[in-house]
Order: sequence, then C-alpha cells, then structure tokens
Amino acid sequence: MKLIRCTSETEWKHTALDWLQTAIHSQLAGTSPLTLALCGGETPWPLFKQALDDNQLPWDRLQLVPTDERWVDLDSDRSNEGRLKTIFENTAATVSGFRSVADNQEGALAYWSQPKAALPKVALLGMGGDGHFASIFTEADYQQEGVVFTTENAGEPRISWSRETLESTPELAIFIRGEAKMRVLDEGIGVVHHLLSNRPDTHVFWVA
Repeated sequence: MKLIRCTSETEWKHTALDWLQTAIHSQLAGTSPLTLALCGGETPWPLFKQALDDNQLPWDRLQLVPTDERWVDLDSDRSNEGRLKTIFENTAATVSGFRSVADNQEGALAYWSQPKAALPKVALLGMGGDGHFASIFTEADYQQEGVVFTTENAGEPRISWSRETLESTPELAIFIRGEAKMRVLDEGIGVVHHLLSNRPDTHVFWVA
C-alpha cells in the first residue's frame, strides 16, 4: 500500500482531495460520465465538504455511488445513498446507487450486473475498526463472486460492491483516522489486508 501519514486534518483532506482530483481526471474518457464510489460514515465528511468548498471537481461528468448500502429507505439517516444525495444536491453530479435503481435487492443485483452498467473507475473506501471495507465484513463476504452482493453479516440487510469489483477499480484509496485503525493495518487484521495485498497500489490516507 501507499501509506500517506498526515500530521493534521487540513493536510489529510487536502492531500486526499489532490489524489481524488488527479484520479478522476486520469480516468475521464470522451464525454461519458465517470462513476465515483464513495464510502459512508462520518470519516469522509471533511473531505466531501472540502470538495464542495473548492469546487474543482468536474461535477457534471460524475456519477456518485456509495460503496455499499443498508437496505433502508433513501430518506433514512442510515442510507449512504440518501446522504450522498443531500451532500451533493447543489452540484451537477448525478447520485445513483443501489436503492434508487430497484425496489428490491435482486433488482439492484440485476441492474449493476448488466454489461452496460457503468462500474466505478475511482473508489474512496473507508475502513472499520475490525478491518472491514464497504460491506465486506468476513472471509465469506470477501469470496462472494459477481459485481455486487448482499449480506446480513452486519445484522441487517446490506448490498455492496464486491471484492472483485473494488479490486478491479482502476483508482483506489482508503481514508482513515486514528491510532486504532493504524494498528489494524500494521497487524493485518480483517479482510482489508487481502485488498491491500492484491492491490498494493492502493493509497491510504491516515491522520491520528
């Protein structure tokens, strides 16, 4: 992995945003929109706010999707897609995902498994304290085949990009904070160590 240790939150979000801008522009092609997968949770909020304040991303070329989703209504505060819609509602970006494309998980699986589906070209992942990423919590989740998969390993129905999809994403980064999560990386805890082993070019942006 390409570990970037930042000494302040300001450095953390600006360094990650610089990477994100470069990654997006490296993957833009023709006039087609680019699918950018973004993690949920509280950790990425400073980065998202900075992206809005700087207003340097090609919003009209972006389709924003969550890395994973709880199967809840979009107006729930637990919906990653719903939060993305709220955060980026005043930009020209399109926000899509899993919940808005189908009435049930089977429909969402079928939608994103179509050959014409615009899969992520850039992905910004978070990581849990147990070493999970997206909704890939266990070894069984990690071995799931296909573009997306469903799981209830977190105690509720979820849908997520698969390991196969994320590891095939051309530009990949993880955005984390805290000493506890650095120990997860140092000690190889959880399924994230598989991802970092298979994709050693993954950028990891960390701040204490």
